[in-house]
Amino acid sequence: MKNYISFTLLLISSYLFSQQNNFCGQYEMEQKYLQQDSSINIRRAALEQFTQEYTAHYLSRLQQRAINSDTVLFVIPVVFHVMHNYGTENISKAQILDALRIVNEDFQKRNADTTQIVAQFKSIIGNAQVEFRLAKLDPMGNCTDGITRHPTNLTNGGDDLVKQIVHWPADSYLNIWVTNFCNGASAYAYLPGIADTVDGIVIMDERVGSIGTGSSGTSSSRTLSHESGHYLNLWHTWGSSNNPGLASNCLLDDFVFDTPNTAGGGCSLTQSSCNTGIIDNVQNTMDYCSEQMFTIGQVARMQAALNSNISHRDSLWTPTNRLRTGTNDGFLSAVCAPVADFSNKQIRICQGQSVTFYNSSYAGDFTAIHWQFTGGNITASTDTNPTVTYANVGLYDVTLTITNSAGTSTLTRQALVNVGATVPALSAPTQQNFETLIFPSVLWNVENETGAAWAITNTASVSGTHSLFLKTESSNFTTDDIFYTENYNLSNVAAPTFTFKIAAQRHNSFADGLKIFMSTDCGQSWNLRYAKTMNSLVTTNDTASTFLPTANQWRLDGATITAAAGQQNVGFKFQFTAQGSNTIFIDDINIGGTTGIENLTANDIGLTVYPNPAGQQAEITFETLTTSSISYALFNVSGQKVFETKPEIYLPGRQSFMVHKLFDAGFYFLKLKIDEQELVSKIVFTN
Repeated sequence: MKNYISFTLLLISSYLFSQQNNFCGQYEMEQKYLQQDSSINIRRAALEQFTQEYTAHYLSRLQQRAINSDTVLFVIPVVFHVMHNYGTENISKAQILDALRIVNEDFQKRNADTTQIVAQFKSIIGNAQVEFRLAKLDPMGNCTDGITRHPTNLTNGGDDLVKQIVHWPADSYLNIWVTNFCNGASAYAYLPGIADTVDGIVIMDERVGSIGTGSSGTSSSRTLSHESGHYLNLWHTWGSSNNPGLASNCLLDDFVFDTPNTAGGGCSLTQSSCNTGIIDNVQNTMDYCSEQMFTIGQVARMQAALNSNISHRDSLWTPTNRLRTGTNDGFLSAVCAPVADFSNKQIRICQGQSVTFYNSSYAGDFTAIHWQFTGGNITASTDTNPTVTYANVGLYDVTLTITNSAGTSTLTRQALVNVGATVPALSAPTQQNFETLIFPSVLWNVENETGAAWAITNTASVSGTHSLFLKTESSNFTTDDIFYTENYNLSNVAAPTFTFKIAAQRHNSFADGLKIFMSTDCGQSWNLRYAKTMNSLVTTNDTASTFLPTANQWRLDGATITAAAGQQNVGFKFQFTAQGSNTIFIDDINIGGTTGIENLTANDIGLTVYPNPAGQQAEITFETLTTSSISYALFNVSGQKVFETKPEIYLPGRQSFMVHKLFDAGFYFLKLKIDEQELVSKIVFTN
């Protein structure tokens, strides 16, 4: 654009750049940086003055044909930090290499589609003479393939927070963070002058390259080229605005002499959005359309950034730094030792079902792989992604070992596979008040990324003396803390009900939230049945003190579970997303409903099992009001019957039976049958 505005106004307007009209919420963050550090404005003003002088010199050399446009002069060491949660965002090395191929073609005028540039701009297609190379040495001088991988929930919109997990020195590397989500945008980068701690590029995995999760679309696959332009001090072609299509953009400037004024927002090759007869350069990489070219003026501006010490761009491509990062010509890469990895997400299945394990190892390519399994139909495998079948209820470990000439790496994930009974013994009506529950266990277990996890406490309760609670703290901020209930057999329940007691308080207006999901297939799939934020969850006023609920600070809550009617395997998942609020408590989870016969509860007959947990024996006591036929049976957690008595007639009164330990320690279900009615209670036998 030739319509220059003052650089002071430009700085006031400066903000994070994105590939979509809605950006990643970083405008406020950059304003915060500017407010906290006035030197950012000073550095950017100095860079702009240097850029104007460099551009004039560059054009003079260009006219004298002193620039060999076919020679790559600037090699920039690059490191990709893949921030993932073991999903598709954990992109392959091949996808990253594909992205670098596209970027290097664009920056070296080697992209084949330059032949499609309209005639008005063909003569000013620029060659930036830049090559982006994956680093081969990390900041400590160790072997690297230029890719790091970090499991974190922050991949889902963590933005600049991911940079606190890993950030290689900005004076030696271009840091690129790959994430799954970026709060509605596809990528963003700061111009030179920003603090080293946030310098670099954040990009969604689907905008990295054209293979894998990337898109073959011209604009999408070139998002990294666009953001690299920002990194090297290029504005959008319509100037400092991130809102293409506004008429006011014609008054802004991108500080490049050969890009026509444009309002942006359209992709017609013949459009003239600002000046009649002067068409927009919509094929420019810094537009949002096809992104096929840089102009000579943009090349001059990027090379000025690479020759300036603002944000260390001039140190990246020096011979010293290239030696330090292993990006010098002729560098002989060593074989990097591998790092074994596979998903840390607990796998939940029913008896007899199979699991495929996916190798996610990184750092160095492996030459040998060895899996070990407990509880499966096979104990070991050398397949890259083996499939294992599990026949018995339990929690099972998985171990992966990978090897190459540089070393061996082994990883064991304990209790990774949770196998539930196909038909659980426990049925409605039933209540869990956490008085005798072993937690966590094979039946009730947790998922916790970091910090405090759900646990049983005796500091507060509704009935009895225990409840389940979660203490939110800074270490589990933004993470999901989950607990799973055992599974229930509701095959005879026509109208199931689900209730629980909750007590919650917040320090102030934090956006924590609780969701409850239901599964009817041993936890392989989940349906949302309940969702509330802290505004709806709180049961008392906000306070800065640690929350310990009193009797009147509990509330009865529940969820609709009509879809569970007639299902023989129903489980529930409580998921709390922490945003800095106070402690939350859960008690008295009740599963009820109409079973087609009169509902007799344990309370009705005073059913007790003592002691529980038991050592060698436990006493079962209850009351009957009429002459009744009584029998009982014991089932293990797989639903297998391990002991049974024959029905006998008993007179009204207090009944008592002794149940002896005739089997392994663990959970068992007592199914007491009184005439045609059945009640289920749990017994735990210890070693």
